[in-house]
Amino acid sequence: CRNQSIESSLAEIARLARDENRILVSWSGRESRVIDEYVDSPDVRNLLSGSLVDARIFARRWKRRFHPEVVFPYVTGQGRHRLAEYMKLVGYHVPTSHGPGNTGQRIRYVRKQLASKGGNFSSITPTAKAKWTNLLKHNFHDCAGLRTVFTSVIDGLSRR
Repeated sequence: CRNQSIESSLAEIARLARDENRILVSWSGRESRVIDEYVDSPDVRNLLSGSLVDARIFARRWKRRFHPEVVFPYVTGQGRHRLAEYMKLVGYHVPTSHGPGNTGQRIRYVRKQLASKGGNFSSITPTAKAKWTNLLKHNFHDCAGLRTVFTSVIDGLSRR
């Protein structure tokens, strides 16, 4: 774990993806917008954009082909094709406490605690540390769930 800028972190991820011949999987165009906003280096931008795959595009195609009867509920501001819906569809279970709906308030709570404690994590309250732990568990399920969905989608689409 290192304290570094977003651009440095993204540059490191881009180099790893290139060196290990990997793709970077996202669930929307948000990641592309973050790259545009925070990465100044054209070389890093090109590396990232050349490696980035929007899984939602493939997932929608897969759903139309294999699950046309499933209609996801529309959520204002989030649309229909949310990762959580696809995770359910492929059988990836997320404990309720680590699912969507709590992330923003957890981040705000921990940030406020850190600001009041001079940025010292060891000084924040046990409640703030628990919120951080639950935020990390939410992030784990987002990543592991996305991997499960994308693997299922690619396997399905490749079968024809």
